[in-house]
Amino acid sequence: MKNAAHAPSALVSLLVFIATSTATTITSPTTTCPYSDLNSSAILAADKNCGMNSTSGNITACVLNSQCVVVREIPLGTAKDPTVDFGTINAIGNMGYYKKQDLTIQNLPSINVKRMALPGSLLTLTFNNISQLDLTTAMTPLQPNIEEIVIANTFMGPTLPGNFKWPAHLKKLTLKQTKLVQAPNVTMLTQLKYMDLTNNRINNFNDIDASNFTFLDLSNNPLWAFTDVTLTAQLAFLYDTSSLVQQLIGAFTVDTPSYAALFNLQKWSGGTINYGFAINKPIRINATMCAQGHLQPLPFAPQSVTVCVVVDPDTIHSPSSPPSLPQSSPPSPPSTTTTTSTLMAIGFVGGFFVLTTVWAIHLWYRRHRNLLDNHMFVLQSQRYASSFRNLLLASDNNDSEYSSFHHDTTTEVVQKTTPLPKSTLSRSTTNVSFTSTFLSSSTVFTNLNELRAHKLELTELVVTGPTPLAAGAFGEVWLGTYAGEPVAIKRLKDRRVVTVAKFIDEILLMASIDCPYIVRFVGASWRRPIEMECVVEYMDRGDLRHILATHDATSFSWSEKRQCIHAIVFGLVYLHTFAPAIVHRDLKSRNVLVDSVKGVKLTDFGTSRPIDQVMMTAGIGTYQWMAPEVIAGGEYGVAADVYSLGAGVLLAELTTHCMPYSDKRHHGRPLTQQFVLSKVAAGDLQPTIGTDAPAWIQHMARVCMATNPNDRPTSLQVQVDLKRFKL
Repeated sequence: MKNAAHAPSALVSLLVFIATSTATTITSPTTTCPYSDLNSSAILAADKNCGMNSTSGNITACVLNSQCVVVREIPLGTAKDPTVDFGTINAIGNMGYYKKQDLTIQNLPSINVKRMALPGSLLTLTFNNISQLDLTTAMTPLQPNIEEIVIANTFMGPTLPGNFKWPAHLKKLTLKQTKLVQAPNVTMLTQLKYMDLTNNRINNFNDIDASNFTFLDLSNNPLWAFTDVTLTAQLAFLYDTSSLVQQLIGAFTVDTPSYAALFNLQKWSGGTINYGFAINKPIRINATMCAQGHLQPLPFAPQSVTVCVVVDPDTIHSPSSPPSLPQSSPPSPPSTTTTTSTLMAIGFVGGFFVLTTVWAIHLWYRRHRNLLDNHMFVLQSQRYASSFRNLLLASDNNDSEYSSFHHDTTTEVVQKTTPLPKSTLSRSTTNVSFTSTFLSSSTVFTNLNELRAHKLELTELVVTGPTPLAAGAFGEVWLGTYAGEPVAIKRLKDRRVVTVAKFIDEILLMASIDCPYIVRFVGASWRRPIEMECVVEYMDRGDLRHILATHDATSFSWSEKRQCIHAIVFGLVYLHTFAPAIVHRDLKSRNVLVDSVKGVKLTDFGTSRPIDQVMMTAGIGTYQWMAPEVIAGGEYGVAADVYSLGAGVLLAELTTHCMPYSDKRHHGRPLTQQFVLSKVAAGDLQPTIGTDAPAWIQHMARVCMATNPNDRPTSLQVQVDLKRFKL
């Protein structure tokens, strides 16, 4: 009886053991999860970990955590369906069962591609509006069958390794607004026909085999050299508005076939059909830069363009026709009956040639006299730059010895450097922006002296973050503390003299601002001026772009959005009512910071200028938020900020959580930068407004985006109207 009494208990224990074992078998993966090293809670995948769809019986896409547990399934629809919205993810895994021919990842703060493996059927890969993307970390190379890659509004780092393996069958490559400073190596891509590198920081486009290219766009890059680029008659479109706004291109060198390809291009009509040759400013190459070739014009270019054509020294080309290889034949012996007439003809032609040459030299001198003056101006500029560079490199220990040294150095530079004539300073040259910052040396030194009032104690400033909060090609932002207070520390990576001077100007502008809706300036720090750091208050929630990308409309209510708009508008009112008024010039969600306690504030005054310095300035800012008058390159003022307020913060971004125009298509494809700029300038294009936006938001956005700046309200009027509306 005693053993019988224990029988039910033993049976219960056995059942519990069996149930536990069964449950463990179901929920635990049979093998180690391949994503365990990612430390990610949202991994996009289309592999066996996702399971099968109960209706189709096919493996579906899903979002996994790093233990391969399915967080949510993603319906893919049919192959003809629009781009799939994957929601918030932070890594990509094995997409082997993904059946669509295009894959688009967009609107994310960052994405880990270490374990990304793409399907062989994929033809188009797009990354759009990703704050941080590093393709070089992928352990599996991109599938060779991919024909098109589009990476836009995404930071990839300044350069890609020269041995980065692009898909072998790649035909179209778009790297737009990625902050690249060096063109990618596409030497091995024999099928590549289309390359768009607009809105980057590329200085040189050299040693590129573009013999198969039909399309090349280098717009909005600080391009200085275009050399050893092989082009052929296949080229149908070349567009470049890059370095030609304020400077002369340093080198434009091509071989004979490449020149013939350029020569045969007609002027681009400016429409949506990309056919032709478009350069928005003249290119003049100094003859000394073309010692191994011949200067030749491109007569059908919209502006006066001269290129250096490297050819056989014995080849003579007519400037009115494209060069071609000479057709040589053995010379015939002279006829005795025609010797006299031949000599007379030679004498006549020779005399005519001499007179024509003299007249041409006269015209050339008159036409290029300003250019020669500017060349002398640049030579003198280097003297100023050298003197100021010595000052920037000098250590600043704030002791009496250094104070004396600093005073003496300043005096020496000011006294020993001969001022430039006013007529020279007014010329538009390679170094106009450089001149305005540096060659007024007394102003530069005065600015540095003014900054000393805001200098922080080096011992009180401590960097606490292991990696930068944000990084770009020219600077980094680090988390730190000053006297125990959390701060953000902005440092320069680009330590050129011109960049340091602009940074000092930005710091002084911030030091003059005291507004609760603008990020508070704490101070400046430096041991040597070239190591300048700007210290501002830390905003713990990051920028508004990140919040919009990681929250949907239900988790970010209009009541909260109204508070954002309130702070942004009040910040603009402060700037616009300054004396003189300050134009922000780059108002967008990335330049709006959010803090859990301090609220919403404007930041990034690197492009901001007092109104009297902004007039007649070429387009500054990000093109999706540019006002029509900024695009046109004419005069503009505070109304340009009001347009950006409507186009971005009030309309597209807060109502749709997307970048302006990112949802629009032209012939089924995303809008190009040139298309957006031309249509906005003409008043024919505006961003999409979300259907759930309150009526007052729709009205305010539309009036702010009036094509004519005189028809837009002032920021003060927007502030008054904002007080009348409640949610």
